[in-house]
Order: sequence, then C-alpha cells, then structure tokens
Amino acid sequence: MLRVGHQNVYHLYNKVPDLCVFLSQSTPNYNIFGITESRLDSRISDQDINIPNYCISRKDSLVIGQTAIAVYIHNSIADITHRRQDLESDLVECIWLELKPSTSAPNIFVCILYRNPSASYEWFDNFVQMIDNIHTVKPHADILVLGDFNIDLLKPHSSWDSTITLLGLTQLVKSPTRITQTSATLIDHIYTNNPDVITEVSVPDLSISDHCPISCSRSIKLPKCEPQTHSYISFRSFKHFNKAAALGPVH
Repeated sequence: MLRVGHQNVYHLYNKVPDLCVFLSQSTPNYNIFGITESRLDSRISDQDINIPNYCISRKDSLVIGQTAIAVYIHNSIADITHRRQDLESDLVECIWLELKPSTSAPNIFVCILYRNPSASYEWFDNFVQMIDNIHTVKPHADILVLGDFNIDLLKPHSSWDSTITLLGLTQLVKSPTRITQTSATLIDHIYTNNPDVITEVSVPDLSISDHCPISCSRSIKLPKCEPQTHSYISFRSFKHFNKAAALGPVH
C-alpha cells in the first residue's frame, strides 16, 4: 500500500517538531508527504528540517509568487523513488516524483503542487500543458497530484471541472480542508487518473496549520519496510554528583 499526503503549513522551519510527531504517530506510515508554502530558502539546510526515517526533496522559491515546496520520502521507498525535474513546469510550482515499484507493476507519478491565489488565468493553461506533457513522455502514466490549488470546490467551478474531465482526472477529497471561525473551504485537492486503485481518502482533524492534511492510499505492493531501529544518545549522569568533592578544598 502506498500512502501519500500533503499539507500547506505556511513556514516549515518552525513546525518541524510538530510535523515529526505527526508523521511518526501516523499509522500506517506516510510513504510520501508533501509540504506546500514551506517558505524555505538557501539559508535553511536539509539537516535543519530533517525528520527521522525520511529523506527530503525540495524546491525553494526562486521567483515572485512562489512559496517553496518540500517533500518527505520514507526511507523504505527511497531506492525506488526518483525526482523528475524534467516534468516540472517553470510556470507551475510543483515537484514531480516517479516511483518504480517493480518490473511487473506500473510506474507511479506523484506531484506535489501549489497554486498561488494571485496566479493569472494563464496558470490553468500551463497546468494542462504540464499534464499533457506527462502523457507524452509516458503514455498511460499512473498519476497522483496533491496540493493546495486555492480553488474552493464547495462552490461551482464549471470551467475547472471541465478541464479536469478533459484531462481524465478525478478529484478525491470531499471534506473542507481549511476551516476558520467564519468559513470552511475545500482548496486542497487530490487528483488521479486511476481512481479504482485508491483504497482510502482522508482529511485528518489533527493539523499543524490552518489547513488540514489530506491523504490517500493506493493499492500497490511496495518493498518491505525494515524494522525501525532505535536512536541512542550518550550522556554523563550527574545523579550522584558531589560539587564540593569535585571542586576540592578552598584555599
């Protein structure tokens, strides 16, 4: 089973401890968890945002309007997961990954995406072109796209609905993903062109920002996870420390 999730956290650096707890307590483990609006730049290293048992792929903000994306990839699938920068559009802020589970299973393309609410209408054409390019590079590709689209699907969006239908995609999230005291919106979406293999879609209540995390599970056989080893630290015990004896007599 492949479990993929996403959350808009609005600044990742100061939320890493909370995210670490969230990922470590999630059962089953997330294989891939994408972060939008990470707000990372070159001043923050991968080590600064490290989470045990995960490696990280990131796309820092380089132009106005981009807010940076980070993706945590569980070590159990690191060897079969590859970044596909050749599929990433310069005009759509996203990270594409390709999973190669086995010679007999289809490759899976996973995208973590953020659409700035101030983006122009050209963004929609760029999104269509990017998805079309996937099918050109890999006909019949198995696609999962998760992200903050800033399109509230609790309201009518006939043009966007038509676009998604033409691309052969199905949107899976049905519950509000951003809830405030005065509003509830469904702006974080999951799209797939193969909904028959999706076994679960969830919007957990636990959240580390004003966006709820979203996730889905896809039926596929993955490499077995190695048992997680415990981390150990060494320290000197001062339980029986005698300050006077240590300092010696006063002269």
